[in-house]
Amino acid sequence: MKKLHQILFFISLSTSLWSQSTDWYANFYNIMDNREYDQSIGNPQSIMGARIDVAAGLKQDSVSGLYLGVNYMYEYGGDLDSITPTLNLYYEIERQDFAFYAGSFPKNKLQSFPKFMFSDSLNYYTPNMGGMAFDFRRKWGNMCVFVDWTGRQSPTKRESFVAGFCGTYQRNAFYIEKFGYMYHYALRSGDNPDEHIEDNGVGAIYFGADLSGETVLDIFKCNVGMVGNYDRIRPGDINYYGGVMGRINAHYKRFGIDVTSYWGDKLTALLGDQLYRNGNYTRTDLCFVPIKGKKLESVFKWSFHFTGGMVSSSQQFFLVAKF
Repeated sequence: MKKLHQILFFISLSTSLWSQSTDWYANFYNIMDNREYDQSIGNPQSIMGARIDVAAGLKQDSVSGLYLGVNYMYEYGGDLDSITPTLNLYYEIERQDFAFYAGSFPKNKLQSFPKFMFSDSLNYYTPNMGGMAFDFRRKWGNMCVFVDWTGRQSPTKRESFVAGFCGTYQRNAFYIEKFGYMYHYALRSGDNPDEHIEDNGVGAIYFGADLSGETVLDIFKCNVGMVGNYDRIRPGDINYYGGVMGRINAHYKRFGIDVTSYWGDKLTALLGDQLYRNGNYTRTDLCFVPIKGKKLESVFKWSFHFTGGMVSSSQQFFLVAKF
């Protein structure tokens, strides 16, 4: 009788597994980022590589599933193991009014953050978030909160995590965007007298208008907002920094221009674009889209950076193929 129960259990389990539907995705990214900065304002370098983001999933139903795969970047000219592959291993719920992710999942599932908060380089080399994210979606916009565990304390690694939020409220052509996070960078285990816990945080709120449907332009958005940043190296005091930022995006067919201008203190966002550490900074991106489709898209950007009384340039080329 006991063996019969075991056989029935395995038959029931197999039937349950086979009754689930399967899903998969594969995304390819070509990355080219050439930064011709002056040494006094930033770190000049060239980043070129290819990334594959692939996973297979077992769907519980039409909105939830478990995914397993890999997110790996090969840097041109480097060794295959020079960049450790990131594991895609997460559970997701995707509904029209709500999304939930738990595990190690690609950051691009969430709303994009401004570059002064998360730099391009960070997204190239750490494309995944390890933790949880909740995204509440309504007709007027959305609100997302997340926690990203970035380091477990050990003799060689400092404990660290990022906890934050992002969201949008839109009414007709007008909208409000808000972003914020706290980055906690703690200590390694053991006695490390030269190390100190650092708390670093940033926030931003923008008020804007999306007039894309009111002009001949495919995209025409403009906004202005306040940005802030704090930093504390314990046991020292908390230091605050801030300023005003304006952004304009104007695109027509395959051409566009994006301008971001910041006026204020020198920011100290540890995870953000280092050019904002110079204080007043304006970035102008001239964009060209050679290929634009549902499965294949590419974009070339020639960017000019005005900061510290100097002008530098950079070029970016991205190609994305979705399967």
